[in-house]
Amino acid sequence: MSKTDDIHRAILAKAAQPAAPRTAIAPGARPYVAEAGQRLAQGLQEENQRLKTERASGEVILALDPKDIAHSKYVNRHVLSLQMADEEFASLYNSLKTDKQDQEILVRPSPPEATHGKPYEVGFGHRRHGVALLLDRELPDGFKILARIKPMTDRELIDVMDRENAQHKPLSAFELAWQYKTSLDEGLYDSQIALGQAKGLTRASISRYLQLATLPQEILDAFRDPRAIRILWVQDIVRVLGERGPYVLDVARRLKDDSSLSAEQVFQSLLRAPQSETTNSPEEKVFRAPGGQRVVCRTVVRRGSVKLRWGPGIDPKYQDEFSEALNKFVAQRLKESAPMLIPKAKRKGRKKS
Repeated sequence: MSKTDDIHRAILAKAAQPAAPRTAIAPGARPYVAEAGQRLAQGLQEENQRLKTERASGEVILALDPKDIAHSKYVNRHVLSLQMADEEFASLYNSLKTDKQDQEILVRPSPPEATHGKPYEVGFGHRRHGVALLLDRELPDGFKILARIKPMTDRELIDVMDRENAQHKPLSAFELAWQYKTSLDEGLYDSQIALGQAKGLTRASISRYLQLATLPQEILDAFRDPRAIRILWVQDIVRVLGERGPYVLDVARRLKDDSSLSAEQVFQSLLRAPQSETTNSPEEKVFRAPGGQRVVCRTVVRRGSVKLRWGPGIDPKYQDEFSEALNKFVAQRLKESAPMLIPKAKRKGRKKS
């Protein structure tokens, strides 16, 4: 008998043996697959219950189209904070584009009186929402933003914005000023005292913020970015506006186009705005130059011509500027008031004796 036959007989003998009985399952025990299935079903049930609870309370996290979200009337981020020229906004843009969104924003269902036509309004996360709008336009598949939806009153909306801003990037003085003004205008607080108590500020501080929020547009334009205006400057700006408002506004208009000046330099230039004065002579006007020195301008009228003579204190380099301004003024007045022209008198010849 060959060795191969021995192997075959051994295999057949093994196969002929009765199968070993299966281990009995203890009462109440479940196989692993069944146990896993039960846990999965239970987890789904718990998750479903959690979502039902969130929906019942009006709070749930969803991936929303950023175009369905608008700013409320209480938005406290200045428009310049939501542009790529802002370094922090640009950094946030790069982060969300590369790493996606890791923290949701807070929105509320839009109140019935809202006029923007969007279903949601931002509670906090204005900059993330601004980035999402950019990415939604740029990416082929658009961009969804994670948002926690929570019904809120106007007061609750402002409170959550304040808490969020305090933890991340605090608002500038101007942004705070605008928020305080809007809160009072909308009747969320009965008075400046009530607003100050809610914000932990004195009435004098609230008053100063409101002065900042109501500065003339020419002053805001002079700084180019009103977020750079310090709250400590407001009292002095209001003072010089009261003393010589037209001259301060003239300086502000000239500063608007000078991007080389810092906010501090703009502030100092406004404080040094020249002031017009009168003298005992109706033919003279006295101006205060930025350094405080008196500069006299005398009007001389002879034979129908008018001449302006400037006293000491005027830098010769400004003479052309004065001449150009005067020419524009005269041209405009002639255009508006043609009857002011006096016909030239005819000369009478002398009779010969």
